[in-house]
Amino acid sequence: MALVDLDDSVITSFWRKERRRQWRVRAVGLKPLRARQLAGTVLSWLDPLMIRCRVFAVHVWLAVSLFACSQGAPAPSAIDAGQPNNAADAGASSRTDAEVPGDAARPKPSDAGADDSATPTTNNPESVEIRKLTLPVSAELRGQVVIEVEASATGGEVEGVRLFVAGELVASADRAPFRLFWNTCDMRDGDYVIEAEAFAGTRVSARVTAMVRVANSQEAPNLSARAVETRAYLSWTHCGATQGFRVFWSVNAGVDERASSLRSDRVSLLHDMNSATQYYRVAALTDGELGPLSNEVKVASVSAEPRVCSADGWCWDWGPPQSLQLRSVWGVSDSEVFAGGPFRLLRRGAGRWLFEDASDAFVVITDLWGASATSLWAAGDSGLWHWDGHWQRAQGVPDRPFNAVWGVGDHDVWAGGWEGAVRWDGTTWQKLPTPTVVSNYRFNDVWASGPDDVWVAGFTDGPDKGSILHFDGKSWTVSVSGLPELTAVWGAAPGEVWTVSRSGTIHHLRAKRWTAVDGGTIEFLSGLHGCSADNVWAVGANGTVLHWDGQRWQDRSPGVTTLFNSVWCENAQRAWVVGERGEMLHWDDGWSVPAAQHVGPLRSLVNTSQGPLAVGENNTVLRRGSRGWQREQGGFTDRYPNIELYDMHATMSDDIWAVGAQGAVVHWDGESWRAFDPITSHALHAVWAVSPQDVWAAGDEAAILHFDGVRWRAHDVGRTAIINDLWGTAKNDVWAAGWDGLSHWNGESWSSAPGNTTTNMKSVWGASASDIWGTSSGDLVKHWDGHTWSNSQLGVGVKSSLGAVHGSSANDVWMSASSYYLHYDGKQWQRQDWSEFTNPLGLSVGSSRDVWLVGGHETRHWDGLNWTQHAPDTVQTQSGVFRVDNTVYSFGAAGTISTWDGQAWSRAMPLGTTPEHLGDVWVESTDRLWVVGDHGTIRHWDGTRWDEHASGTLAPLFAIAGAGPTDIWAGGEAGTLLHYDGQRWQAVNSATNLTIRDLWVASSDHVLAVAGDFQDGWIQYNATVLRWDGMSWQTEQTPNVPTLVGVWGSAANNVWAVGHETILHWDGSAWTPSQFPLAGTPVVWGVWGRNDHDVWAVGEGGLIVHWDGNAWTKQRSPGAVTLRQVIGTSEGIWAVGDDGAILRHDP
Repeated sequence: MALVDLDDSVITSFWRKERRRQWRVRAVGLKPLRARQLAGTVLSWLDPLMIRCRVFAVHVWLAVSLFACSQGAPAPSAIDAGQPNNAADAGASSRTDAEVPGDAARPKPSDAGADDSATPTTNNPESVEIRKLTLPVSAELRGQVVIEVEASATGGEVEGVRLFVAGELVASADRAPFRLFWNTCDMRDGDYVIEAEAFAGTRVSARVTAMVRVANSQEAPNLSARAVETRAYLSWTHCGATQGFRVFWSVNAGVDERASSLRSDRVSLLHDMNSATQYYRVAALTDGELGPLSNEVKVASVSAEPRVCSADGWCWDWGPPQSLQLRSVWGVSDSEVFAGGPFRLLRRGAGRWLFEDASDAFVVITDLWGASATSLWAAGDSGLWHWDGHWQRAQGVPDRPFNAVWGVGDHDVWAGGWEGAVRWDGTTWQKLPTPTVVSNYRFNDVWASGPDDVWVAGFTDGPDKGSILHFDGKSWTVSVSGLPELTAVWGAAPGEVWTVSRSGTIHHLRAKRWTAVDGGTIEFLSGLHGCSADNVWAVGANGTVLHWDGQRWQDRSPGVTTLFNSVWCENAQRAWVVGERGEMLHWDDGWSVPAAQHVGPLRSLVNTSQGPLAVGENNTVLRRGSRGWQREQGGFTDRYPNIELYDMHATMSDDIWAVGAQGAVVHWDGESWRAFDPITSHALHAVWAVSPQDVWAAGDEAAILHFDGVRWRAHDVGRTAIINDLWGTAKNDVWAAGWDGLSHWNGESWSSAPGNTTTNMKSVWGASASDIWGTSSGDLVKHWDGHTWSNSQLGVGVKSSLGAVHGSSANDVWMSASSYYLHYDGKQWQRQDWSEFTNPLGLSVGSSRDVWLVGGHETRHWDGLNWTQHAPDTVQTQSGVFRVDNTVYSFGAAGTISTWDGQAWSRAMPLGTTPEHLGDVWVESTDRLWVVGDHGTIRHWDGTRWDEHASGTLAPLFAIAGAGPTDIWAGGEAGTLLHYDGQRWQAVNSATNLTIRDLWVASSDHVLAVAGDFQDGWIQYNATVLRWDGMSWQTEQTPNVPTLVGVWGSAANNVWAVGHETILHWDGSAWTPSQFPLAGTPVVWGVWGRNDHDVWAVGEGGLIVHWDGNAWTKQRSPGAVTLRQVIGTSEGIWAVGDDGAILRHDP
């Protein structure tokens, strides 16, 4: 990345400096190198092999190792620093303390900006020295380099070490053993001068200098992939500067440069697959040359056919929804798999999952085990049950919760719960002796190889009370204890047992000894299963999936952030994982991950010429096309309704991150927003990114999260207070400012910043790694010089709390406050008072003549002479401002993002409008639709776009129907009825104050409306039917039945109305109750039919009933989610409901 010009001693550094909002290119001037150092540098350059053979005499040791790129590297050799020989000339500098360059010198107590009130240091050694420098033999560095340093101080203590590359500080460490992390990924291939120094008190050691070579372009990318229906989602990591990437694919394994390919400028790609299975590889482009090919990955498309069906043919067409919790999975073969959860058992066969209703047997299925496809045992909240096609309660077993079940065969089955363990011998269940070796023991899981070899994982009260118990056929013994709560146990054979815990720890029994095995996670692990000693799987929170191959645990997480509860594998190539939100993921040498749905309740459904269309809460409009259900309006408001954005940051125009309330994290890739599943419910106030694969976010309760390109993980910063801001220079140099001060990430861990930094810090920004400013909630300003944080004396009479800090360079730094702002020109601070700015939250500096400040409902711009106030384009409050690629963005409440075009603010990168709950949809003609919703929302689709119509009301609207484009009715709360005549909407007297729930139009002079209200969830006997006769609305005579919510008819004399435990029929003369097939169902929400002898109704609890002309019969549903509406098309019958549920019944 840097080129050393030895003629004029100027190092030109092309580096990306995060200015909190923008990119920079900068030239750094250095002091001339001494002749001796210069000669040594040249010698090192000409013959780096000399470094391997020389030994210097000064005592500082520096060991360099590579994270990802050092496999197979020869053993390193050492360089001693200090003896006057050629090798020392090549690598060591004789610069004294006074000769340290000014930009790296440690400040003296008398320096400007020092905190005079601070306690004077007592660490003042006579000297500091470096002992030894160790480099790889090849001296070719790739990826992240870990540097360990030893240093000594005579008469004192070494306080830290620093590493410089081409004169720029790239890493520092402040505690022994000193470990420095230098990320070479942003460096261009080439030779670089590196320098290491140690400091203590006011003393700084001589720098030890060496030449190294960076060769990242020869490293192949690391590729991962998953299927999203019929598309392959590819993502990869690569170290080094590139001109882009080329992605290769083929239907056959062994992809090479001759395969089909396309270019990508990003490190992720969503690729349309043209076959059921495809293989992919990727290579980087550098200087027009193609680099090494990555690893090859296989992607198998996920069938778009329904995955979960009932015995009556109803299938989830999109989903299943998040409410379909699954707690356990078990299989006999890859094609015969069972999954269980609350009130349900799913059985996979013939390519789809069959829903088996378990509501009569269980509250929750917690574990499954089976000897065959017709002999399955289930543990649950209400005891133990056996399934052979029908459910039967286990006899002789208490009706108490059981957590686990495991068997060796049909005649040897074990089960455990919080009240002990039982065993099935093929005839009866027998209770095992209660363990006396521990008290109040809770059984979480059980595994056995036979009647005299039973293992149980569980815990007792208190921390670190997790223990493994063993039953030898006669008595219990404690095999291991003092662990976190153990959640699962599994064994490959007697004496070969694994267990996992809530804290992510993994322990292994082999050769009669338990040992801890590093799984690379701290996530809660909840499920464990294997197929052999070298094929074991563990799953848990935050989408964690780990695999043991006999040598080590590897991360095979599919990139979804959910709680995986259980795993089952058939062999090394095939496994199933189920999760808390209905996930059913299949591993077949790669994950098949269905597209996430993440929408709220769907309220209405119609058929259009382009396929079924559904609408619902949070502005949801879904249309089913050739690729399944797609959302009509982009945005992330389906995941984070009406979210408030607190911070945004970008590395480039197609890599923009935003965070906000409720743990919201979203990413813009240049085309659309991607919303991430939250892993915290705390508000996130700050985000900062090094690259698309290295992103930090932080917020309330010291929540600090990191994204590695695949998923977000929580980090422990060692504090508990709110974090307000993030800023950094590299992946191993990140600062967090919060209520209890400043913390620093050095590439390995978070630690409190040196110096007095426990004050409430509000904002942090720097011009470089050794020139950083921070503001506090009071009038305190702190400055970091590369060594310590000190109170800065501004000398301008700071009189109120400061807000944001930002700048464009070291001599152009700005700070904001409500009644003034501060500017630093590199020499002194100046204060300028202005008219009151109510809440200045965001500050972005492009130059000394281009400064933006936003907050609340105000935006102000500085052009170098004056501040100008500009009206925002939204009524929403603004939280911040940032810029990327010379474009300025502001952001704030309700997910609003605006851009400045030089004249005015306008909405940019739409995240969806303020969410409205859409209540109903009506098809006017082939390509024209109407929808209604909250706040009087009425929208019209003309075939190309949605237009808002003025309704004249703020009342929620729940129904819309019409006789034609100039005769449309809409109804809603408090008896609201509106009519559209082709020109405008007008209110019409409805003769009721009840909520209009649904409308049905037979003709322009024959319209029916059903009305009624609920009161705190209680049934109200206020069913009302209104009729429009062309002149006015009249109330119909109806039986005394509960509230009506839906209406549909095939003719004026054949109309059905549904509601609370109610189905009414109109035969042209009177409304009469119809015999209802299922007593106790609270609400029937929707009704629709093809003719008078083919009518469908849906409702709460997954209710589906059918009228055949004679009677209503119940249909079995593939879930208990509430269904709101039903229609029919040539493709079948469709139903929609809560949790984004969409069901289809084939014709």
